[in-house]
Amino acid sequence: QKNNSWIPFDSEANNLLERANTLNENVVPFGDGSFPAFVAERRQENTATGRSRPILRGTWFFQRSNGELEPFEEAVAERLEVAFPADRPVPAEAAEMVGDGRVVCQAEGGGFVQVNLKTFT
Repeated sequence: QKNNSWIPFDSEANNLLERANTLNENVVPFGDGSFPAFVAERRQENTATGRSRPILRGTWFFQRSNGELEPFEEAVAERLEVAFPADRPVPAEAAEMVGDGRVVCQAEGGGFVQVNLKTFT
C-alpha cells in the first residue's frame, strides 16, 4: 500500500507470494533478502530502515468512481469465494453483502456487479 492505494506486485513476485500462502510458508525474500514479505502477517519489511508496509492478498476487486480497481478486504473476498465458486454454476438469486448497503451479484452474461442498495447504482 502506498499513499492509500494498493500497488500490485509484479506477476513473478505475486506467484512467489501465492505459492508461499498455499504452502503455509511465512517468509518470501525479495531483492537480496532486504525486503522480506511476511505472508501470515501480511506485511513487507525494509530491513535497512526497519520500516514495514501492509500487503494484501487481493482476489476480488471493485471499481471506484474514479475508475481505479480496489481490492475487497480479505474477509469479504473469502465470503465472495464461497458465494460464487469458480468450479460450479451460481444460482441466479445468489448475492453477497459487502458492506455499506452494497451487494455483489452475478450479472447477465456471467460477470459480477456491485450494486448500492440505497441508490441501485
